[in-house]
Amino acid sequence: MKTMKQFSIPFASLKIGKHDFYFEIDDAFFSNFEYSLLKSGLINLKLSFDKQQDDMFMLYFELDGKVNLICERCLDSFEFPVSIREKLIVKLGEVEYDDPEILVISKNDHTIDIASLVYEFICLSLPLILQHKEDESGEPICNNDTSQVLKQLQNSSEISDDGADPRWEILKKLKNN
Repeated sequence: MKTMKQFSIPFASLKIGKHDFYFEIDDAFFSNFEYSLLKSGLINLKLSFDKQQDDMFMLYFELDGKVNLICERCLDSFEFPVSIREKLIVKLGEVEYDDPEILVISKNDHTIDIASLVYEFICLSLPLILQHKEDESGEPICNNDTSQVLKQLQNSSEISDDGADPRWEILKKLKNN
């Protein structure tokens, strides 16, 4: 991942109290993450930075927008709405915590890069199966041409009465030789 300076917060120079930061997550942001499923989108990020002490602060993330995904069924792109609310406690020190809501950074650091955190939040908000929304009957609203081809392939499959595909029998003969 490339470093994105605009997502680096210089917390050492901030006074104790609340500070708000606003960011726009767009295609340029997603292009910094190699091998990502996410290539484009537009998300507004409001980060409320609450510096409670010199060695501890709270981060409140509010992300609202959409990302463009590829349907795993028909391979068409579709928009997926994103609305995320996350809280993260950041402590300066050397002691690690098992709590996923606590991030420990070195006492020598003066900035915190939130780009990877934001990317993680977005990725974790995505569904396990990426496909179009369903209509009233429960069928995904996919590309009609692709749906027709899938139905034809499903109907024309060479499955015998016992549920076995006869093509496997030929392969089993090769295995026994």
